Amino acid sequence: MRGLILRVFIIVAVFVLTTCELDDVEKVREQMQTAFTVTFNGNNGSGTAPAAMTVNSGSSITIPGAGNLTRSGHTFGGWNTNAAGTGINYAAGFSYTVTSDVTFYARWIPTFTVTFNANNASSGTAPAAQTVNSGSGITLPNENSLTRTGFTFGGWNTNAAGTGNNYAAGSFFTVTGNVTLYARWIPAGTPTFTVTFNANNATGGSAPAAQTASSGSSITLPGAGNLARSGHTFGGWNTNATGTGMNYATGSSYTVTGNVTLFARWIPIGVVEMVHVPGGSFELGRNLGTGGGNDWTPVSMVTLSGFYMGKYTVTQEQYQAVMGHNPSWFHGGSGREPAVGEVQGRRPVERVGWYNAIVFSNRLSLNEGLTPAYRINGSTNPDDWGVSPEGNNTTWNAVEIVPGSTGYRLPTEAQWEYAAKGGNVSPGNFSYSGSNNPDEVAWHGGNSNQMTHEVGLKQPNGLGL
Repeated sequence: MRGLILRVFIIVAVFVLTTCELDDVEKVREQMQTAFTVTFNGNNGSGTAPAAMTVNSGSSITIPGAGNLTRSGHTFGGWNTNAAGTGINYAAGFSYTVTSDVTFYARWIPTFTVTFNANNASSGTAPAAQTVNSGSGITLPNENSLTRTGFTFGGWNTNAAGTGNNYAAGSFFTVTGNVTLYARWIPAGTPTFTVTFNANNATGGSAPAAQTASSGSSITLPGAGNLARSGHTFGGWNTNATGTGMNYATGSSYTVTGNVTLFARWIPIGVVEMVHVPGGSFELGRNLGTGGGNDWTPVSMVTLSGFYMGKYTVTQEQYQAVMGHNPSWFHGGSGREPAVGEVQGRRPVERVGWYNAIVFSNRLSLNEGLTPAYRINGSTNPDDWGVSPEGNNTTWNAVEIVPGSTGYRLPTEAQWEYAAKGGNVSPGNFSYSGSNNPDEVAWHGGNSNQMTHEVGLKQPNGLGL
């Protein structure tokens, strides 16, 4: 009996000893892995990048400035986790928590020059040129001391002959490249009218300056400038303060035929504008003759009851307001700026996977007091679901639709195709949704300049989508 007890004791002692040895090895390994190096790369800049930092895992550092780094034709814009600028941006002074070895690359933003040309003025000097960062804006100056006999000053134009885009003195001009703006001279005696811009309940900033233009000429509508309204995003201009008149997008051409006031159009952030789609029957998957390949599903007759569909694709600012981040490739940074006159936040959000789409839908529903449409593991609260999987996940794949829910969800295939084709109310037998000319209703490879664009700038289909 004593021998049995001894053998048991020896076995237990060996097990405990082995465990302690393993624990010591793990502690040593953890201690060896706690120190990480943060390296800074000048990324084609001249000068010396800040010195590398070695810190313990979980500790924080303050991201440094450029030091003596410079780059011709560029300004320093912080640091990025990718040399091409396609990673995550970090500003100088940001507190960064170190969890691994990492290299930060200097982020260089191109600078461009806006030059002002007197354009045959009789006297005076054109305003001085201005150098600004790409994507930034300037407030256009007035004529300074310029005059021209027999003419009045009418702002600036991108062409000496006045056949380019017109910009009024005091308007906001977004700079995307080197440009020369020419003084616009209007012959004396030509009837002129005034286009006034109204801030329309903005909570900050000033409306763009009024523009005076000759009858029948066109002006390029300005952006919001420094206008802002709490809880809203700027959506262009409308001929009516309540938004029930004609909408005009920033950067669009407006023909002046009389004195007019255009009111800022404010769109609540996070609110998805919905359009009712009347029910009806249609051929799901029907080949419309424009695909050029087998890009349709087998044909079947489908009958749908009425439903509501978002008027536009979800925008980046809507997604950001709900989710707290913006995954889009076209995020507005250097090289990915919006087209001139377009609002960055109003571009569609992209690079959103299915899992994040259902999280967004339920969070938006909860924000607006609706009952969420998706359920995972018995819960409709995305906080209970954990982090969205990056790969295929059987638990998330088993998501359920909650019967009778009032919240947002993605449309079914049939609903999407029915809405995209214009339902059964669209006049004519269009080759494309709402038109026979794709340029009128769509951004595509031939007109998009390989970038996304602000929603709502193309004409809608027969359903108003």
